[in-house]
Amino acid sequence: MANEVDNSEDVIDSRDVIARIDELESDIEGWEEDIGEHQNEIIELESEIVSKENDSSELDDDLNAFEIDELSNDIESLQSDIDSIENNISIIRNDITTAEEELNPLKELASDCEGYADDWLHGEGLIRDTYFTEYAKELVLDIGDLPYNLPGYIENNIDWKGVADDIQMDYTSVDFDGIEYWVR
Repeated sequence: MANEVDNSEDVIDSRDVIARIDELESDIEGWEEDIGEHQNEIIELESEIVSKENDSSELDDDLNAFEIDELSNDIESLQSDIDSIENNISIIRNDITTAEEELNPLKELASDCEGYADDWLHGEGLIRDTYFTEYAKELVLDIGDLPYNLPGYIENNIDWKGVADDIQMDYTSVDFDGIEYWVR
């Protein structure tokens, strides 16, 4: 199962977005096939009901009361099966709706990012706007532009927001369901 991806995360990996889109699309396709199979089952059961109703109508009420009762019970059982299948279809449709509500923003995000992020398919980070200053600080330390053992009286006076603003110039802003992210 792919990781769920939502716009509450500070950093999102594009591969997680791609994997989640694939998973949701596959789930929806499978559920739609299930609905088709269930609808075919209903058609078969309805045909059996019609057949039993026809059989019942051909019997004499007085002479064949027992057989008519059996056919009536069979019809009720078949109708109960139909009701159960229709309930399952309703549950599956709700699952599809829920999956589409998650899928659509992800597809919009992927579409927006693919044009800006050269490494989208191979792993590109999306950084939440509210986290970008912290990200910039980690980036500067990770690439070695600033030593890890810098005294606090110096590091505490660095304008990390300004550093983040300068770094952000190489990034593009994208919207993920109402939240701003930055991708390079």
